[in-house]
Amino acid sequence: MIRAGCVVLPSGDTSSNPEMADVFQTMTNRNLQVLRVRYLDGPNIWTYRPVIEAWVDIHDLEDAPSNLIPGLYERLIAWLPGLIEHRCGIGERGGFLERLSEGTWAAHILEHVVIELHGMAGVPEGFGKARMTPERGIYKVAFRSRTEVIGRACLDVGLALLQAAIDDTPFDVAAAVAGLRMEVDKRALGPSTACIVDAAYARRIPSVRLTGGNLIQMGYGVCQRRIWTAETDRTSAIAEGIASDKDLTKRLISACGIPVPAGEIADSAAAAWAVAEDIGLPVVVKPTDGNHGRRMSVALVSERGRRSCRNRCRRPSGAWNPVAAAVGSARPATQIVASATTCSQACQLGKACAWSWPMIRNNAAWGHSPRNSRKVSTV
Repeated sequence: MIRAGCVVLPSGDTSSNPEMADVFQTMTNRNLQVLRVRYLDGPNIWTYRPVIEAWVDIHDLEDAPSNLIPGLYERLIAWLPGLIEHRCGIGERGGFLERLSEGTWAAHILEHVVIELHGMAGVPEGFGKARMTPERGIYKVAFRSRTEVIGRACLDVGLALLQAAIDDTPFDVAAAVAGLRMEVDKRALGPSTACIVDAAYARRIPSVRLTGGNLIQMGYGVCQRRIWTAETDRTSAIAEGIASDKDLTKRLISACGIPVPAGEIADSAAAAWAVAEDIGLPVVVKPTDGNHGRRMSVALVSERGRRSCRNRCRRPSGAWNPVAAAVGSARPATQIVASATTCSQACQLGKACAWSWPMIRNNAAWGHSPRNSRKVSTV
């Protein structure tokens, strides 16, 4: 948002005009303060999609757009290089940085910082607005966020980051983003659910998250349908039982003439390595009871890599998962399946733990290219 009366310095440098720099230095209250936050989980005045709306008081910064704050531009692009991709109202790559250099207000900057943090945390969003209110220094900042907890966390981190950039104080961006990613891992939709929700969004089908988990309502009224992870309200109990048995699922898929990766059950680390050598490298290691790609090691090609993944397959408490594990190839190949009843390691080598039909249809087109074979999804 560029307001009338803004002094433009294309270089973003205040050194050529000491009086402009003094405006910022003499301010007594340069703090950003969030007055209230609310989550709009349905169609709203901003968009048809869920957004977080925050009322932000920028205090004396109302008199200091970004081109009057020494070093702000340099610090932001150093901490958040992805801001170069923000098009802003200019409509082209680097558009926001152009606004930042020419002079824009702290609330608008906060909007873009929060959007960028969403992307760095692994839940990219592309919508945001910042609008002033009749009260001096108070702005409404709205940004899309599918999950309220994640959106609020990104807002808190974005506020702290921008304040540090304004005050020229240190800020550990890597640690902050790592914390956001942990929050995303706990709160965000799973990969299967997220794909379905994205497909619904592309078809303009509204979706509502009914719980903190993966229970989603698609549409409204008599037209509504519900999904839970990759299941729908029309999924039969038999289909669910088959899908939860990886060995049976792979055999049934293979019986339909669809290529599936080689797989075998291993009950120890040594047995797992023997199976990997028999199947052929590279392999992927994943706990049998894991999901969302947790504790997974990709494209292992040596026993040293197998020993490294051994620790990844532990539970957070350090104990081994007391379940059997399956071993499979990272490349589409002829099916090889065995079974075991115990497993001290609970590691699974293989990509095809859960299949989606679009992926199966495209499987033959991938051939045996090592790069393309890694496109097989894991849930």
